[in-house]
Amino acid sequence: MSRHISTAIILLLVLAASTVVLSACSGSSGTPAEIHFGLGGGDDAVVVRNAQFYVHDVQLLDTAGRPHPFRFDTVAPWQSGEVALVDLSGSGGTVLNGTIRGTPAAGTSDPYTGILFSIGVPFELNHANPLTATAPLDRGELFWTWQSGHKFLRVDLLDAGREWSFHLGSTGCTSASALRPPAAPCAQPNVMRVEIAGIDPLRQSIQLQLHELVSSMRAAEHSICTGDYAHNPACADVFAKTGLQADTGACPNDRCDGQRLWRAE
Repeated sequence: MSRHISTAIILLLVLAASTVVLSACSGSSGTPAEIHFGLGGGDDAVVVRNAQFYVHDVQLLDTAGRPHPFRFDTVAPWQSGEVALVDLSGSGGTVLNGTIRGTPAAGTSDPYTGILFSIGVPFELNHANPLTATAPLDRGELFWTWQSGHKFLRVDLLDAGREWSFHLGSTGCTSASALRPPAAPCAQPNVMRVEIAGIDPLRQSIQLQLHELVSSMRAAEHSICTGDYAHNPACADVFAKTGLQADTGACPNDRCDGQRLWRAE
């Protein structure tokens, strides 16, 4: 009799352990996960030569709007523990890298219903020595100068033979020369803080809105917007869609609520 009771107890313990494992695997908190990016609202007449951007400080929002950190894995050459590079500009429409890999912080059983992330590179990393930078901050096509740092977002389009570029990064950076890093943050950091609510951030793709970029390209008489965002006429329409203030390089209320470049689909 005692042997039968012992066997039953062992079976109950095994079943209980299995339930715990299944519960942990089915949850989104504390287990490995992926966040996906893509290009939305395409235009067959437009060739996307480059569509690249850096992402950092990702937080997942629960049903009460509380943020929970999403910790990056180190996955060379696309991401370190602090910054990820999304590259949607492969030839023939092939996405080179549209996935950020990491782990949502443990501590919540609520489902995630939103996401908060920054487009840019943190100041302390943005002006590090370019000769010793590690992936993904070792991309020459995404670097201006040691003084100015990296291009946070680079978009280059071709429309009926006309080339158009929008490169977003910090401006008003002061140092002894272009070959020296600034000691203090730049006057206009131009880091976008993007919040998207009412989505499942671990299942829905976050889309860079190509049609918004195309409409800005076609509205502009000038073709190159790579700085001086407050005065360059090529920048007026597209920079307004970042939600940043051109004079301060910041989002109102720490959120770029007026941004029109990213949404989930």
